[in-house]
Amino acid sequence: RLYSTRGTLNRKGVSRPLSFRFVLTGRGDTRKVTGTVRVARLSFGVGDGGSSGDLAPDVALKFSFTAKQR
Repeated sequence: RLYSTRGTLNRKGVSRPLSFRFVLTGRGDTRKVTGTVRVARLSFGVGDGGSSGDLAPDVALKFSFTAKQR
């Protein structure tokens, strides 16, 4: 099932609001969460050095984890 959420991404002393979608699967007390969110890297001071000329302005952050209820 597809869900949407929002929160704050903190990186290198910079905080920005972020909204993204993720897929939640599983049964019982265990769920798997997967998704991808695109981030403008320069907004967080990532890749702003002299060797970053060939980097795309946005990066994809992919995540996947298992959550288990206690």
